[in-house]
Amino acid sequence: LVLHDITLHKRTEEAQSQSLDFCLSLLDKFPNPLWRADSDGRFTYFNNAWLAFTGRDLRLELDAGWHEGVHPEDRERCLKAFDAAFAAREPLELEYRLRHHDGSYRWVVDFSRPIYAPDRHFAGYIGSVYDRTRRRRAEEKLRETNQTLQALIQAAPVAIMAFDLRGLTTLWNPAAERIFGWAKEEVLGKLDPIVPLVRDEPTA
Repeated sequence: LVLHDITLHKRTEEAQSQSLDFCLSLLDKFPNPLWRADSDGRFTYFNNAWLAFTGRDLRLELDAGWHEGVHPEDRERCLKAFDAAFAAREPLELEYRLRHHDGSYRWVVDFSRPIYAPDRHFAGYIGSVYDRTRRRRAEEKLRETNQTLQALIQAAPVAIMAFDLRGLTTLWNPAAERIFGWAKEEVLGKLDPIVPLVRDEPTA
Protein backbone atom coordinates (compact mmCIF):
# COMPACT_ATOMS: atom_id res chain seq x y z
CA LEU A 1 0.00 0.00 0.00
CA VAL A 2 1.44 3.36 -1.15
CA LEU A 3 0.04 6.58 0.28
CA HIS A 4 0.58 10.05 -1.17
CA ASP A 5 -0.15 13.25 0.67
CA ILE A 6 -2.28 15.34 -1.74
CA THR A 7 -3.26 18.00 0.78
CA LEU A 8 -1.31 20.71 -1.05
CA HIS A 9 -2.86 19.70 -4.38
CA LYS A 10 -6.36 19.81 -2.92
CA ARG A 11 -5.72 23.19 -1.33
CA THR A 12 -4.47 24.50 -4.69
CA GLU A 13 -7.60 23.23 -6.44
CA GLU A 14 -9.77 24.79 -3.77
CA ALA A 15 -7.96 28.12 -4.05
CA GLN A 16 -8.35 28.09 -7.84
CA SER A 17 -12.04 27.32 -7.53
CA GLN A 18 -12.54 30.15 -5.05
CA SER A 19 -10.59 32.51 -7.33
CA LEU A 20 -12.79 31.54 -10.30
CA ASP A 21 -15.95 32.03 -8.25
CA PHE A 22 -14.71 35.47 -7.19
CA CYS A 23 -13.95 36.46 -10.80
CA LEU A 24 -17.37 35.31 -11.97
CA SER A 25 -19.04 37.27 -9.16
CA LEU A 26 -17.18 40.39 -10.34
CA LEU A 27 -18.29 39.81 -13.93
CA ASP A 28 -21.89 39.34 -12.81
CA LYS A 29 -21.79 42.76 -11.13
CA PHE A 30 -20.14 44.49 -14.09
CA PRO A 31 -22.48 47.26 -15.37
CA ASN A 32 -22.04 46.42 -19.08
CA PRO A 33 -23.28 43.25 -20.77
CA LEU A 34 -20.51 40.64 -20.93
CA TRP A 35 -20.23 37.23 -22.56
CA ARG A 36 -17.69 34.46 -22.78
CA ALA A 37 -17.13 31.69 -25.33
CA ASP A 38 -14.97 28.59 -25.01
CA SER A 39 -12.20 27.48 -27.37
CA ASP A 40 -14.75 25.73 -29.60
CA GLY A 41 -16.75 28.90 -30.09
CA ARG A 42 -19.63 27.88 -27.83
CA PHE A 43 -21.00 30.76 -25.78
CA THR A 44 -20.90 29.53 -22.21
CA TYR A 45 -21.50 32.63 -20.08
CA PHE A 46 -23.54 35.85 -20.06
CA ASN A 47 -23.49 38.17 -17.09
CA ASN A 48 -26.47 39.70 -15.29
CA ALA A 49 -26.23 42.96 -17.26
CA TRP A 50 -26.59 41.03 -20.53
CA LEU A 51 -29.61 39.12 -19.23
CA ALA A 52 -31.18 42.35 -17.95
CA PHE A 53 -30.60 44.00 -21.34
CA THR A 54 -32.15 41.18 -23.35
CA GLY A 55 -34.72 40.13 -20.75
CA ARG A 56 -33.98 36.48 -21.47
CA ASP A 57 -33.07 33.56 -19.25
CA LEU A 58 -29.46 32.37 -19.25
CA ARG A 59 -30.46 28.94 -20.57
CA LEU A 60 -31.95 30.58 -23.66
CA GLU A 61 -28.80 32.55 -24.42
CA LEU A 62 -26.18 29.81 -24.03
CA ASP A 63 -24.37 28.34 -27.02
CA ALA A 64 -26.14 29.70 -30.12
CA GLY A 65 -29.29 30.85 -28.32
CA TRP A 66 -28.16 34.48 -28.24
CA HIS A 67 -28.32 34.58 -32.06
CA GLU A 68 -32.10 34.99 -31.76
CA GLY A 69 -31.61 38.45 -30.27
CA VAL A 70 -29.53 39.78 -33.16
CA HIS A 71 -31.49 41.72 -35.77
CA PRO A 72 -32.24 39.48 -38.79
CA GLU A 73 -30.56 41.97 -41.14
CA ASP A 74 -27.36 41.91 -39.06
CA ARG A 75 -27.27 38.26 -38.06
CA GLU A 76 -25.35 36.73 -40.96
CA ARG A 77 -22.76 39.54 -41.02
CA CYS A 78 -22.38 39.33 -37.26
CA LEU A 79 -21.85 35.56 -37.13
CA LYS A 80 -19.42 35.59 -40.04
CA ALA A 81 -17.35 38.25 -38.29
CA PHE A 82 -17.29 36.23 -35.06
CA ASP A 83 -16.30 33.04 -36.90
CA ALA A 84 -13.49 34.82 -38.74
CA ALA A 85 -12.15 36.37 -35.53
CA PHE A 86 -12.25 33.04 -33.69
CA ALA A 87 -10.41 31.29 -36.52
CA ALA A 88 -7.70 33.97 -36.60
CA ARG A 89 -7.55 34.48 -32.81
CA GLU A 90 -7.87 38.22 -33.42
CA PRO A 91 -9.61 40.98 -31.44
CA LEU A 92 -12.94 42.05 -32.85
CA GLU A 93 -14.95 45.26 -32.76
CA LEU A 94 -18.40 44.76 -34.21
CA GLU A 95 -21.51 46.91 -34.40
CA TYR A 96 -24.93 45.32 -34.73
CA ARG A 97 -28.50 45.57 -33.49
CA LEU A 98 -29.48 43.56 -30.42
CA ARG A 99 -33.05 43.11 -29.19
CA HIS A 100 -33.75 44.95 -25.96
CA HIS A 101 -36.09 43.60 -23.29
CA ASP A 102 -38.71 46.17 -24.35
CA GLY A 103 -38.86 44.57 -27.81
CA SER A 104 -36.97 47.30 -29.64
CA TYR A 105 -33.58 46.82 -31.28
CA ARG A 106 -30.64 48.78 -29.93
CA TRP A 107 -27.40 49.49 -31.77
CA VAL A 108 -24.53 48.04 -29.77
CA VAL A 109 -20.79 47.84 -30.29
CA ASP A 110 -19.24 44.57 -29.18
CA PHE A 111 -15.57 44.54 -28.17
CA SER A 112 -14.17 41.02 -27.85
CA ARG A 113 -10.69 39.65 -27.22
CA PRO A 114 -9.14 36.16 -27.25
CA ILE A 115 -8.19 34.82 -23.82
CA TYR A 116 -5.52 32.30 -22.87
CA ALA A 117 -5.14 29.87 -19.97
CA PRO A 118 -2.10 30.05 -17.64
CA ASP A 119 -0.42 27.37 -19.80
CA ARG A 120 -0.86 29.75 -22.80
CA HIS A 121 -3.41 27.56 -24.52
CA PHE A 122 -6.24 29.36 -26.31
CA ALA A 123 -9.24 29.38 -23.94
CA GLY A 124 -11.85 31.23 -25.99
CA TYR A 125 -13.12 34.79 -26.11
CA ILE A 126 -14.57 37.37 -23.79
CA GLY A 127 -16.64 40.29 -24.99
CA SER A 128 -18.18 43.48 -23.66
CA VAL A 129 -21.18 45.21 -25.22
CA TYR A 130 -21.92 48.95 -25.16
CA ASP A 131 -25.27 50.46 -26.13
CA ARG A 132 -24.64 53.27 -28.62
CA THR A 133 -28.22 53.83 -29.81
CA ARG A 134 -28.32 57.42 -28.58
CA ARG A 135 -25.05 58.23 -30.30
CA ARG A 136 -26.23 56.75 -33.60
CA ARG A 137 -29.49 58.68 -33.38
CA ALA A 138 -27.53 61.88 -32.72
CA GLU A 139 -25.26 61.13 -35.68
CA GLU A 140 -28.26 60.50 -37.93
CA LYS A 141 -29.90 63.73 -36.78
CA LEU A 142 -26.67 65.63 -37.42
CA ARG A 143 -26.45 64.17 -40.93
CA GLU A 144 -30.05 65.19 -41.62
CA THR A 145 -29.33 68.71 -40.33
CA ASN A 146 -26.21 68.96 -42.49
CA GLN A 147 -28.15 67.81 -45.56
CA THR A 148 -30.82 70.43 -44.91
CA LEU A 149 -28.18 73.11 -44.39
CA GLN A 150 -26.40 72.14 -47.60
CA ALA A 151 -29.68 72.32 -49.51
CA LEU A 152 -30.38 75.82 -48.13
CA ILE A 153 -26.86 76.98 -49.01
CA GLN A 154 -27.18 75.68 -52.56
CA ALA A 155 -30.58 77.34 -53.03
CA ALA A 156 -29.68 80.66 -51.36
CA PRO A 157 -30.05 83.75 -53.62
CA VAL A 158 -26.98 85.39 -52.02
CA ALA A 159 -23.34 84.41 -52.31
CA ILE A 160 -22.19 82.12 -49.50
CA MET A 161 -18.50 81.28 -49.21
CA ALA A 162 -16.30 79.71 -46.55
CA PHE A 163 -12.53 79.67 -46.08
CA ASP A 164 -10.21 77.78 -43.77
CA LEU A 165 -7.53 79.33 -41.55
CA ARG A 166 -5.06 79.33 -44.45
CA GLY A 167 -7.45 81.36 -46.58
CA LEU A 168 -8.26 78.44 -48.89
CA THR A 169 -11.80 78.29 -50.24
CA THR A 170 -13.89 75.42 -48.82
CA LEU A 171 -17.39 76.51 -49.88
CA TRP A 172 -18.65 78.35 -52.97
CA ASN A 173 -22.38 78.19 -53.63
CA PRO A 174 -24.17 78.67 -57.00
CA ALA A 175 -25.06 82.29 -56.17
CA ALA A 176 -21.34 83.02 -55.67
CA GLU A 177 -20.68 81.54 -59.09
CA ARG A 178 -23.26 83.85 -60.68
CA ILE A 179 -22.18 86.97 -58.81
CA PHE A 180 -18.39 86.64 -59.12
CA GLY A 181 -18.16 84.66 -62.34
CA TRP A 182 -15.94 81.83 -61.07
CA ALA A 183 -17.11 78.25 -61.14
CA LYS A 184 -16.84 76.27 -57.93
CA GLU A 185 -14.20 74.01 -59.46
CA GLU A 186 -11.99 77.05 -60.15
CA VAL A 187 -11.85 78.30 -56.56
CA LEU A 188 -12.20 75.33 -54.18
CA GLY A 189 -8.92 74.59 -52.44
CA LYS A 190 -7.42 77.86 -53.65
CA LEU A 191 -6.82 81.19 -51.94
CA ASP A 192 -9.79 83.49 -51.47
CA PRO A 193 -10.28 85.06 -54.94
CA ILE A 194 -12.27 87.97 -53.48
CA VAL A 195 -9.31 89.56 -51.65
CA PRO A 196 -7.51 90.82 -54.81
CA LEU A 197 -10.75 92.38 -56.05
CA VAL A 198 -11.25 94.24 -52.76
CA ARG A 199 -7.62 95.41 -52.70
CA ASP A 200 -7.80 96.70 -56.30
CA GLU A 201 -10.84 98.89 -55.62
CA PRO A 202 -9.93 102.61 -55.51
CA THR A 203 -10.07 104.16 -52.06
CA ALA A 204 -12.25 107.24 -51.45
